[in-house]
Amino acid sequence: YKNVTHPALYAGVNFKEFLRQRGVDLAAGSVSRKVTPSSAKVLADEEGEPLSRLITDMNKFSNNFIAETLAKDLGAFKSGKQGHMGDGLNAVRDFLKTVMEWDEKDFSLQNVSGFTRKNSFTPKQFIELLGWLQRQFNIYPEFLQSIPVAGIDGTLGKRMKDSEAVGWVRAKTGLLNGVVALSGFAGKHGDGVRLFTFIYNGHGDEAHVREVFDSLATALVK
Repeated sequence: YKNVTHPALYAGVNFKEFLRQRGVDLAAGSVSRKVTPSSAKVLADEEGEPLSRLITDMNKFSNNFIAETLAKDLGAFKSGKQGHMGDGLNAVRDFLKTVMEWDEKDFSLQNVSGFTRKNSFTPKQFIELLGWLQRQFNIYPEFLQSIPVAGIDGTLGKRMKDSEAVGWVRAKTGLLNGVVALSGFAGKHGDGVRLFTFIYNGHGDEAHVREVFDSLATALVK
C-alpha cells in the first residue's frame, strides 16, 4: 500500500514501462501532466467494475482511496466536468440536506472517507441514514452485503468470534486516534433487524472500546 502524490504521472510512467516490456519503446518521449488536447483520439476503452463491487471493496476493507475516487466521479456526474473533490462533497451535502432533510448547521462533511477530525455527525443521524437505506429496496440488498460481517470477513473478520454475533452483525468500522466507531445492523434471532451506532471520542484504551462495542452489538442479536 502506497500513497501516490501524483496519480496521473504514476499512471503514465507505469504505462510507459508496461509498453517497454512488450517491445514498444517510447524512450524518446517523456511523461508529463497536461490537459488532454481536444484532438486526442480514444484508442481503447475498458469498462470498470460494477459500482456494487467497488462499494463492497471499499466497505469491507475501509478503503479511503476508493471512497475519494467515487466522490470525484460523483462530482463529475453532477457537474458534467472533470471530477473534483469539492464537487463530490457538495453533491453528498446536497443529498443530506434535501433527501435526509438535515439542516447544514447540524452536521459537517469535510472528507468523504472520514479521515479527518473536521467531520461532525451524531449517532442519531447515522441511524436515520441507515433507516433510509433500509427502505430503499433498489440499493439496500447490495449495500447490506457490502459491509463487513462479524466473525467472517472484512474489518470485522476477527471480531466477535465465537459469539452469537457471527453472521448476524453487519457493520462499518471507523477509527482515528482517539475515535472509535461501529455502525450497522444486528439481525435479532427470529425478530427482524436492529440498527445501531456506537461512537467513542476520548483517549482511553481503544482496544477495550472496541471490545465494549462488540459486546453491545452481540447483545442486540439475542
